[in-house]
Amino acid sequence: MQISLIFFFNFYLKEYVNLELDFKEKKNKSIALTIYICYYLRLPTTELRNTFINEIIKDNIPFLEICEKESIFITDKVIEGKPGFANKGLCENIFSEFICIMLREPLIICGKPGSSKSLSVRLLLNAMKGEKSKIEFFNRFPEVIPSFYQCSLTSTSENLEKVFNNAQNILDKNQNVISLIFMDEMGIADESENNPLKLLHSKFDDNSYEIKDNKSIAFIGISNWTLDASKMNRAINIVVNEPDLKYIEDTAKEIVKNININLETKWDKFIKIICKTYLQYIEEQEKRNKEDFHGLRDFYYLIKNIFYNIPENDENIDNFLKYMIKSIYRNFGGFEKSAEIFTSIFF
Repeated sequence: MQISLIFFFNFYLKEYVNLELDFKEKKNKSIALTIYICYYLRLPTTELRNTFINEIIKDNIPFLEICEKESIFITDKVIEGKPGFANKGLCENIFSEFICIMLREPLIICGKPGSSKSLSVRLLLNAMKGEKSKIEFFNRFPEVIPSFYQCSLTSTSENLEKVFNNAQNILDKNQNVISLIFMDEMGIADESENNPLKLLHSKFDDNSYEIKDNKSIAFIGISNWTLDASKMNRAINIVVNEPDLKYIEDTAKEIVKNININLETKWDKFIKIICKTYLQYIEEQEKRNKEDFHGLRDFYYLIKNIFYNIPENDENIDNFLKYMIKSIYRNFGGFEKSAEIFTSIFF
């Protein structure tokens, strides 16, 4: 936490965002952003996050306003304002990844499939190309060179050691880059009888941030579920919240904008209905113990299927319903009556 506070106070607000602030404003913003990264984003539910704000944050500090503004600022730089990407979860992921990469602090992101974990890493790596980056904002930062590792039940500590050695070799050859390890599906390796992630204990403990020499390796790991406390407590960790109605409405509208559909038409109403349908469908699945079968990724492809297939300027309701039903069966089939349940909820 202390390292993050120093980083926000001495570097981020001054050199990255270029804000002219007095000491008190700078201190309050630095404290808010540090709490946001280290504590707030690790809380798994909206209710816990709201309770945290009410009990911990002083009334005179606009905590969420400060933090969300900065997460949107960095995300906008990464995606360059392209429609079809930005949502709250993506902004939280990209901001956390950017800060932890610059700090060389290990980061673990946990969330269900479709919560923008891999996407956020891919977008950030595409932006952080150093002087070669097409995005001017990132020209001032070192190039990030990743070493990828896909975890599995057969992963071993020897496999992981090779990844760390490769990342270290990259750094040894060029001190002007940031060497990053990106570990996917950590949760699967955590269940392996080989216990390969035990290696991370010593790696995280030894990888202290050296602000002058930048000799440490950056680390980002993602998982579909939370890991045991011995690993989570050695890293900054983010738990992507379960999406609420506003979250999936905002995301659906971003997807539709990217298809160049005018949201000022009747389709705006149908998007809201589809989003409500999805949340009710997930509740039905939980009752049937099938809650993990369909998720956000299926919902996003449902939206894409519908609106990619609607001819431009076609506002005929019968055509819409035809594409809607076809897309439901394509994206929400898979077991008995699943598509029928979704369709009945929609109507």
